[in-house]
Amino acid sequence: MKCVFVNRSDKTQSSPNGLRRAVIRKRFLSVLALTVMLFASTVAVLYRTRDPRMIFEDGMAAAKMGDADGALRAARQLAKAKGFEGNAHLVRGTLLLETQKFASAALEFQLASDHATTQAEGLTRSGEAFYKMQQFVEAEEVLLKALELDDNNSNARRWLASTYYDLGSMALAIEHLRIIAVQNPEDGRPHRLCGRIGKDFQHHGEISPIRKGTPLLKNLPNAWFTNSGFQRHLRL
Repeated sequence: MKCVFVNRSDKTQSSPNGLRRAVIRKRFLSVLALTVMLFASTVAVLYRTRDPRMIFEDGMAAAKMGDADGALRAARQLAKAKGFEGNAHLVRGTLLLETQKFASAALEFQLASDHATTQAEGLTRSGEAFYKMQQFVEAEEVLLKALELDDNNSNARRWLASTYYDLGSMALAIEHLRIIAVQNPEDGRPHRLCGRIGKDFQHHGEISPIRKGTPLLKNLPNAWFTNSGFQRHLRL
């Protein structure tokens, strides 16, 4: 008959070892989870800093806030990204427009219009710059080109209507305002320009067809069209 001796010291040591392994395993899993989270965050940051679409979005936001460093940094990155060279000009042009450097802005926007992906936006924004320089003939030319590319370009049509207003071409201004009112019935800007025309020149006969075009205009009071609060008058 064999006697089996149990080493109690080994049994007592196995319990602390098991606890030690459990602690190590738990720490390993925690470190692994943290590593995965850091990796995911890094990928997201790299995606945003390397994806030209995100760079353009950030650059335009910086330009509109007057953040020259952020806008120009984005523009430099976009200039190196294939197919986004025009976007770089849009960012620079927007920054220049915000700082009232209209001539330089117009140049940047015209450069943007040389690229197929930013042609329409480049023409529209250059028309805005020309308008703000009171170069209405040049503004009309580029805005008409923008509308040839996209007849639903409401921004181009708004600037064109404003251009005709300042040129004194009320019939043309109202023609484009009528289109905008139909395409974008919730947009109040063409309504306000109608009010300005009505106040300055009492062209109520020309305004009434616009009011019949959409329910939103129909429901506005007559006083809204005759006294819109604008004090600037046309240069005849």
